[in-house]
Amino acid sequence: MTLKRLLLFLVLLSLFPLLPVQAQGGTAVYIVQPGDTLSSIAERFRLSPQSIISANGLANPNFLQVGQRLILPGLDLAGTLTTLPVQPGMTFETLARQYHMDSAPLRRVNRLISPDQIYIGQTLIVLQEAIEKTPPAALILRPGESWLEAAVRQGINPWSLLDLNNAARPETMLPGETCFVPSSETREAPLQILPPSFLSASLEPLPPLQGDTVEIKIKLAPGFTPAGRLGDYELHFFPLPDQTWVALQGIHAMLEPGLYPLHIEARAAEGSQTFEQKILIGDGGYPQDPVLYVKDETTIDPKVMDAEWQQVLQITAPVTPERLWEGTFQSPAALFPEPECFTSRFGNRREYRAQNNPETVFYSFHSGVDFCGGAGLSIAAPAAGVVVYTGTLNVRGNVTFIHHGWGIYTGYFHQAQIYVQPGDKVTPGQIIGVVGDTGRVTGAHLHWELWVNGVQVNPIPWLQRTFP
Repeated sequence: MTLKRLLLFLVLLSLFPLLPVQAQGGTAVYIVQPGDTLSSIAERFRLSPQSIISANGLANPNFLQVGQRLILPGLDLAGTLTTLPVQPGMTFETLARQYHMDSAPLRRVNRLISPDQIYIGQTLIVLQEAIEKTPPAALILRPGESWLEAAVRQGINPWSLLDLNNAARPETMLPGETCFVPSSETREAPLQILPPSFLSASLEPLPPLQGDTVEIKIKLAPGFTPAGRLGDYELHFFPLPDQTWVALQGIHAMLEPGLYPLHIEARAAEGSQTFEQKILIGDGGYPQDPVLYVKDETTIDPKVMDAEWQQVLQITAPVTPERLWEGTFQSPAALFPEPECFTSRFGNRREYRAQNNPETVFYSFHSGVDFCGGAGLSIAAPAAGVVVYTGTLNVRGNVTFIHHGWGIYTGYFHQAQIYVQPGDKVTPGQIIGVVGDTGRVTGAHLHWELWVNGVQVNPIPWLQRTFP
């Protein structure tokens, strides 16, 4: 320690009293969430079901109600427990500092062997009382700056700074590290540990599931542009107002649930800054459809299907910088007698067999949604876009593909008639074709697909909210 810092330390000791450490006491309470069972709660908190039954006097533990408050005996974390999804850049220590919670019991209750390895989309158990408080402001210790000097710069009690950041020893607060100060008036930095060029980062939904459309938003300092990858897919970022960039990426319905790398770069002429963190992809919970028997055995021939699949991948691969759609998509079945009726949903696992040769089997998933309604019904464009392909394919029948910009495509299969051609610009609600039974079908219907950056996704959320 330099003489200057030693003198500063002694002066501050005389100005500020030492703050006492507050010990926690009381009872841990958990609020029952949708899908919870007594066994799942007991497993999460490493308690026996019987201990929870006894502590709460449960007459019938098989009938828990959402919102019910359960006492969790034997935990060294007092208060009401809730869950918090991890956003990009969050670390366990940052969360503990931000919400002023003791990290040791938090690590134990979250069963974290290595708290430095938390991942995006992970659900952490935290104290509800802590996260409901107004978060403190954040600052970054400047190069060569000590916690004492940061305290003086902010005009705050240095012991308050240590206490608020759960720093038992001053040397644990290092230059360049984000810490929190007891003020909500000014925030010098985001509440995340990100490279300096990253002002903020968010991802929705959390955790993403098979078949979801993931929306990644990055706010960068002036002069930087983003690039990145999610798993095996290159991300395409597009500018929004206020130095914010957004990328939309589909999660394949058959992707194995687990952890995948999210890698993002902030690029500038003087160099790049990189951020990487694992992201959790969850199971979509898709059911199994009944066995489907097809008349034309060639429609489940692997050679035929692969050649057609490669053609469709080429159609849906280009990404253009212009966004053509506005707002929420409309249903392509808007003119049907029952526009919200479906005969099959996205993601359902499927087994196809040939009628004349039941030993010929093909296993797959349903890559779109099938609407109720038979031959002759009018198909409407769900959003503005440009027709990029029309034609007849062996499996998909008479098809139309529309590009809505940014690598967002919609497809319309099994049509009897097509009213548009490549190059046509379409508007929301415009009639583009008629329902039929061409291709691999068991009856006349509209099969509708939506592609996001090369991946088929569940199109229903696009009818319910605006992306981005």
